[in-house]
Amino acid sequence: MYHTLFFLCALPSFSVQTTGQNSECGEPALIANGGQTFIDTSEGTVVEYHCRDGYELVGSPQQRCLVSGEWSDPPPTCQPMRVVTCSFISSPVNGRVVYSDLALRPGTTANFSCNYAHDMDGVSMLVCLETGQWDQLVPECKPANITTCPHVIYPPNGTVAYDTPSRAVESVATFGCESGFMLEGSAWSTCLSSGQWDRPAPTCAQVLSVTCPTLPSPTNGLVTYSQLVLEPTTIASFSCREGYNLDGFGNLTCGDDGEWDHPMPTCRADLVRCAQLRDVDNAVMSVVGNGGPGTVVSYVCDAGYKLDGAASIRCVQNGEWDSVEPSCSPVTCPFPGVINNGVPSSSADAMFLVGSNVTYSCNSSSYELKGSAVLTCLPNGQWNQPNPMCLEITCPFPGVIDNGSSTASRGARLSINATVNFTCTTGYELVGSASLQCQGSGEWSDTVPTCQSECSCDIT
Repeated sequence: MYHTLFFLCALPSFSVQTTGQNSECGEPALIANGGQTFIDTSEGTVVEYHCRDGYELVGSPQQRCLVSGEWSDPPPTCQPMRVVTCSFISSPVNGRVVYSDLALRPGTTANFSCNYAHDMDGVSMLVCLETGQWDQLVPECKPANITTCPHVIYPPNGTVAYDTPSRAVESVATFGCESGFMLEGSAWSTCLSSGQWDRPAPTCAQVLSVTCPTLPSPTNGLVTYSQLVLEPTTIASFSCREGYNLDGFGNLTCGDDGEWDHPMPTCRADLVRCAQLRDVDNAVMSVVGNGGPGTVVSYVCDAGYKLDGAASIRCVQNGEWDSVEPSCSPVTCPFPGVINNGVPSSSADAMFLVGSNVTYSCNSSSYELKGSAVLTCLPNGQWNQPNPMCLEITCPFPGVIDNGSSTASRGARLSINATVNFTCTTGYELVGSASLQCQGSGEWSDTVPTCQSECSCDIT
C-alpha cells in the first residue's frame, strides 16, 4: 500500500510489527521542495522521500519506523541542483578554439587549431568531464620550423617573380602589372624566418585614359612630341632658333598623373647654357659650375650599384654636354658553382644581388664541410669567401704495434666504418681491443692495443 503526500492535514498512524508488540512512530517530518511516499510492509511503515524537479536529495532517502517508536534516520533535505560546467578557454596565441556546446556542459568538446607556420604542442581536442574539469591541458601553438614561404597569390592583372625558386628565407618576390594597369602597394616583399612575407601583395589598378596638356612652342623655339596622343611616357623635346639657347630641361616626360615632369623651358638670347640634367636613379650627382660651358657634373652610384657610362660629363662651348648621362645598375655576383659531394642553396639562374647569401651543405654525413658554409655577395661583385669543400671523413693510420701486426697499411684510405684487426706474434698476447672501427667523428672506436710477452718468469 502506498501513500504519496506533499501536504498533510490528517496523518495515519505509523507502526512497526515485532514479535509480541506493536510500536507506533510519530508524524514524519515534511521537507521543503519535496514529497513523501509511504509504504506499508510486514515490518512496518517505510517513508520514502523525493524532490521536485531542479532539486536533489541530500541525506537518507528512506525512514523506517523502529521498535523504539522513532524513525530510523533524520529527514533529508532538497537542495537546488548544482549546474556543472567547465571553465571557458580563450583561443591560444596564434591559434583558435571552437566549442561543440557554448554552454560548456559535461561532454562538450573544445577543438583547437593553429595558424599557418605554427605547430600544436599538446592534444587538439579537450572534453569537459562530469567534474567540471577539462580532461587535458590546454595546448599551445608554437612557431614551426619553416624554411620557405608560400606562393604569393598573383594580383589580378599582375605578375610576381621570385629571386629564388625555393622561396627560402630572405627570398624576394617582385610584383608588376600588365599594360594599362598601375601598381598600388609595395613592388616587392621579403620572406621572413616565420614563413610569412613581410608585405602584403599589392593590387593592379586600371589606368584611366590620362593625357598631358599640349605645350606651346617657346618664343624663338620649337616643341616636338614623340607621339601624337600625349599619354603617359610621351616625350616633349624642345629646341631654340640659332642665336638662342635653351634655359631649362630639353626633354619633358608625360607622367601617369597627366602632368609633365618639369616646367616648360624658354629660349633666351645670348645665354649659353647646357640643358638641365635629370637625376640618375641610385646615384649621387655633384655639380661644379653654373650650368654654362665648363660646368662639370660627376656621378657616384649608391652602394650595391655600378656605373654604366661616364663618371663625369662637361658642358662645352656650344651649350651641349660632351656625353650622355650615365646610369647605375645593380651589382651582381656570378653563380658560385657547385662543389663535389655538396649542394648550394640557390640555383644557377638566380640573381645574386649585393648582400645575397649562398649556403653550401654536404650530400652525406660521411662528408664534412671544410671552409665557410655561407658565401656573401660583396659590393665589388665578388664573393667574400672561396667555395668550401666536402671532404670524406677518414680516420688516421693507427700505426704499427711491436711484436704484432694489423690489417691496415700505411697510406690506405680508412673511411667511416672501416675496421682494422690486430694480432700478436707467437709468444705474445694482445692487451686491448683486437678490432678498431672508424667512427663518424674521424676517430677510432678504441685505443690501439699492445702485444705483451706471455712469459712472466723471473730468471735468477
